[in-house]
Amino acid sequence: DIAQNKMIRNPNYLTPMKRALMREITDQSKKIFGNMSGFTGGVNASLTFSPETQILQEVKSGEVKDVMEASITGSQAILSTHANSNDALTDRIILMYTQSGANLPEDIIKSQIPSAFNLAVHVQRYEDGTRKLATISEILKYENGRVHYNILYQFVVDRLAEVNGKKKVLGSFYLVNEPSPKMMDALNQRLSADEMAEFKVALDRA
Repeated sequence: DIAQNKMIRNPNYLTPMKRALMREITDQSKKIFGNMSGFTGGVNASLTFSPETQILQEVKSGEVKDVMEASITGSQAILSTHANSNDALTDRIILMYTQSGANLPEDIIKSQIPSAFNLAVHVQRYEDGTRKLATISEILKYENGRVHYNILYQFVVDRLAEVNGKKKVLGSFYLVNEPSPKMMDALNQRLSADEMAEFKVALDRA
């Protein structure tokens, strides 16, 4: 599977969560958490439980500021938002951050992005109407006014075929760039020696 799909499919690389707190925040309920309402209040309320990981769907506004601050101080964050590329993601985060009312220069916000997030996973809609994982990129560093990304894996379209009378995009994932030393160090801390050896073998095959 590793050689064929050019991807690692091993659930053991994901650290299981010991505790999970799920709280749905809807526009209709407008629940109040602390002195804040909606998504931002929910983010802050969850921090009282000292979560290892926060998972937020459809981040749209100033709550990204609280998520980033929590992530930088030790609470891992996974979130989804709308952006068409890595650079567009940077711009989107800056826009949402400023909507929190924080009066920070863009350069300061940009410099915090690599500290808050490790990876950017881009899902794209293709010609056949399906959504597919398009790229997986490291968020490397902030330098010379830009947030720099390192594309690790990319989906490459081979052809548009017809399957059972319907159009279907066919393609494969390919390793574009090697993981940075920063990511390899992080993996060394999280994986066992055997898992790390398996990961390196997969990189060699990709």
